[in-house]
Amino acid sequence: MIMLLGLAQAMSLEQVVARAAEVNPFGVVAELQRKVGSLEAAEGWTALGPTAQLGYQRRLTAGVWSGGASWSLSLGALDPGAWANAGQQRAQAKEAGVIADATVLDAQYAAAYLYYDLLAAQAASEATEQSYKAAQATLDASKARVQAGLESELSGRSAEVELLRAAADREKAGATQRIAKARLERALEQTVDGVQAPGPLELPAEMDPLWLKVAAASRESARWAHIEGIADLFPAGNLSVGQPAGSPNLTLSVGVTWTFDGIAGPFLRERGLALESRIAQVQYEALRRDLDLGLVEAKEQARAARAVAEAARAREELATATLEVGQARLTAGLASVLEVLRLQDDVVEARADRIDAERGEAYALLSARQVAGVGWGN
Repeated sequence: MIMLLGLAQAMSLEQVVARAAEVNPFGVVAELQRKVGSLEAAEGWTALGPTAQLGYQRRLTAGVWSGGASWSLSLGALDPGAWANAGQQRAQAKEAGVIADATVLDAQYAAAYLYYDLLAAQAASEATEQSYKAAQATLDASKARVQAGLESELSGRSAEVELLRAAADREKAGATQRIAKARLERALEQTVDGVQAPGPLELPAEMDPLWLKVAAASRESARWAHIEGIADLFPAGNLSVGQPAGSPNLTLSVGVTWTFDGIAGPFLRERGLALESRIAQVQYEALRRDLDLGLVEAKEQARAARAVAEAARAREELATATLEVGQARLTAGLASVLEVLRLQDDVVEARADRIDAERGEAYALLSARQVAGVGWGN
């Protein structure tokens, strides 16, 4: 169940990603699994130490009771399989830790995309409000000119249609903004009263992807599993000291156990684990090459998106300046209402293109940084 905080606030990008790291369910589960892995690794190492066993029994033989308390203390350090198992548990714990880091980072980037969605929706809502005001002003001017006989009735009707379209665009933008806000609130599990404009994102200078580290940790874990399979081919030593029930004397036991599960079972299991280790190596190399390619593509797309955004901003500035000139000419009676309506359409289109281009630029930069493994503290 989502618990929404009562106090709404306009959030920065840094606040959004920090909050996402705390509450994202996949990240929370991954962090818990990291702790589980640490406990299992600690348990694997304790198996190498002494193991105590306490017991009590009574036996009735020919009407005579015998027995009593017993105890023993055995040492697992002589078992090669126990050492290999401890190493594998440690490798798996490291893998769980890297998975947790990668999962949290992905959750932060997912929240960042939602942040830019809301930022774009806010900008679109503001743009449609400006367009509505401009359409209203043009309608007022057209009515005056129609009444004065300076414009045809068609011009007045066209201005009314433009105002209706501007009103519809405003309602649509408001709905989009509310949806984007609700999605971000769902991700952060708190109410959000808008977002603040962020600082510029930069292309990553270096590549250090966490999921490649996950693949490396998985490869190491498979290697230790293979080592454990090899260790199972050798005999396991045992050393124990204890006192049997009913005996006043201590006993010291030293021995070797060589177990063959189905005779050929350990050898077949070792070969299977060797193949699993090779599979992990191949998967690591494939992922590394894919990430190298992905970063090249993401950087090129980010550069292209930046150029598109710069062009869109320049186009919007030109369209806005042209509209201002057209409105001044309309007031002076040097331009028609239809000309100004066309200029308003140009501004509306230019603003929408600029907002989409800036969001596309942010998406491309986020994608490049995510592929490169750039953390939010960097």
